Amino acid sequence: MLLFVVLGCSGRAEDQAPPAGSGLLPPPEGEGVQLAMRSTVEPGQERAFCQYFVLPEEELDIARFEHALSPGSHHTLLWETSLTAADVDSRVGQDPEDCGARPERREGITSIVYGGQPGAASVSYPEDAALRMKPGTVMLLDHHVINTTDKNLEAEVRLNLWRAEPTATRRAGILHFYDWAIHVPPRATSKTEFRCFVPEALTIVFGHSHMHDRGTLYRAHRVSDGVRTPMFETRGPDSATQQFAPPFELEAGDAVEFECHYENPTEEAIVQGLSARENEMCSFTAGYATTAGERLPLLDEWCLSAGSGLVGGGELGCAGIDACLVAEADAATEPDVLGTSTQRCFLEGCPDATIPFTELVLCRARHCALWCDLEGLESFTARGHADPACQSCVETQCAAARAGCDAASCQP
Repeated sequence: MLLFVVLGCSGRAEDQAPPAGSGLLPPPEGEGVQLAMRSTVEPGQERAFCQYFVLPEEELDIARFEHALSPGSHHTLLWETSLTAADVDSRVGQDPEDCGARPERREGITSIVYGGQPGAASVSYPEDAALRMKPGTVMLLDHHVINTTDKNLEAEVRLNLWRAEPTATRRAGILHFYDWAIHVPPRATSKTEFRCFVPEALTIVFGHSHMHDRGTLYRAHRVSDGVRTPMFETRGPDSATQQFAPPFELEAGDAVEFECHYENPTEEAIVQGLSARENEMCSFTAGYATTAGERLPLLDEWCLSAGSGLVGGGELGCAGIDACLVAEADAATEPDVLGTSTQRCFLEGCPDATIPFTELVLCRARHCALWCDLEGLESFTARGHADPACQSCVETQCAAARAGCDAASCQP
């Protein structure tokens, strides 16, 4: 079997050798793969660097992850992509690039393979489970770094993918549940909450929470038949990636609910976004093994299945959230999409209304954009929502979603 070490500015093993003093050593030959990336961050700057890598031309079943991040790291993410080795060679290139400045450098992302927090960690799936990567898969390694010093910062991420034993029969994967609506008013506190439906039985074996500097408290719960059971709790940002001992067992039909609490000391409202300095985040990233044996569909790993979504903390029903979005869109000078007003309107929805309304919005965008004066899937706001043609389309194409909104109660 092939030892595959990737360093610096090339995406192929034969072009590289491990550097001296690299910290985290690669797995022994035949036992795994190491991906590594180095970058330079200027004084006082925040950067996200990305690099594509091509895995060996043989199947790779991953049993364990091991990472080491240099000082200044905010997080690292490893993505699976739909690109081919030819795409890397001819189009997107093999060198590390600032993908914060060039979002196209995240081209082709399909699913998340691993997420790691600052410092170092070693986490694994159960002995009979592994995450399977196809031969020659193109991966994207993403490293977010903040340099708070007055000198250049030489940043590095190293990630070992350890090969599973042939006896691993259950498929594994990564859940990446991401809360896209956060609004913290100036000099105030706030909370956001998200619910993710679990379609089949899972064993959650490792993971972490993620917030930025204004995050003060994070909680995750298992919800089963309406009963909430604590999973884990962290205080402040940058919680360590950890192995859960014992692991968390989830049954089909359960949900994972997670919440983030914030305190904003500035004079500007803070919303969800990619910048650790200017925005906030709230996410649940965890490794799982299935009970049935197959890996979950992508929509379930991303918390995009029916019954999943934002849990608002306000008093607005579906019609009230819709009216809020339209009013904000009419007053805006440019499209807001998932900006401040959109996130605030959803958060002002009552707990029972926001998930049904999200499903209605997505259905409306997919099937009724022309009649509801939408600009496609990127738009939440239907300026023509009261038009008879829009209403007729929604009643015909989105009857179940409309019924869900009608049934939502905002009564205390």
